[in-house]
Amino acid sequence: MRSVCLALIVCGLGLASADTPANCTYEETRGWWTFTEGPRTGDRSIDCNNWTPGQGSSKVRVFLEFPNLATDESGNRGTWTLIYNQGFEVIINFRKYFAFSNYSDSESFCGGPKVGWAHDILGHNWACFEGPRDDGFQTKKPLQAHPLGRKLGDAVDPFNTEEFVAMVNRAQNSWTAKVYEPFRGKTLNEMMSIRGGHR
Repeated sequence: MRSVCLALIVCGLGLASADTPANCTYEETRGWWTFTEGPRTGDRSIDCNNWTPGQGSSKVRVFLEFPNLATDESGNRGTWTLIYNQGFEVIINFRKYFAFSNYSDSESFCGGPKVGWAHDILGHNWACFEGPRDDGFQTKKPLQAHPLGRKLGDAVDPFNTEEFVAMVNRAQNSWTAKVYEPFRGKTLNEMMSIRGGHR
């Protein structure tokens, strides 16, 4: 019986460690970032764990704004997405950039992600990049505890809330957003099921 309990605990810990402990919000991610990207000579197997900028690196400044607009210093427009509170992806000027939020054993560092990966929109020409915010923003906050076994799909849909609707309505005035009552409080998994599942 003890071995069964131990096996269940080990399995539960494996699920809990699947997420990073970082907790960086949408508001902490918006703003100016400078991406320093290495040579675009890699493939999808590129290892960026110990990468540091060096010869052949290039820089691009990107502004991440509401609701998901990315604009670089040359005026190119694209999109960005916060990946839960764990990292973000930016697609701009035919490149995709992804990085996890940075953290230590006890704090999240939301002003600069871990070294991330970049590639063109076709999935070629991979490179490593780093991307600290360049407006001096350096949030340090205690790590969030993750409940055992909690998965992203168990979170309530963040786009059908009064807060998100108010943000949309403040940002534009050509139409009025509202909370759709039949979907209020539904989890992301429930919304995926209503949509017909993964395609």
